[in-house]
Amino acid sequence: MCAVLGYAAGTPALSRAAHITSVVFGPMGGALVLSGVVRGFRARIASHGAIDTLAVAESR
Repeated sequence: MCAVLGYAAGTPALSRAAHITSVVFGPMGGALVLSGVVRGFRARIASHGAIDTLAVAESR
């Protein structure tokens, strides 16, 4: 989104700054999401001893 705003402004300096911001903060956001997923898995394993499978409705 930062890159889009920089290109829309039309100035090379804003465009360059927006690109650098995207390059820096994009991987940082991905790392935060990944750490949250790993933390959730660890919490689930710690509370149950193992990862439970998804419960599926029984057919009769």
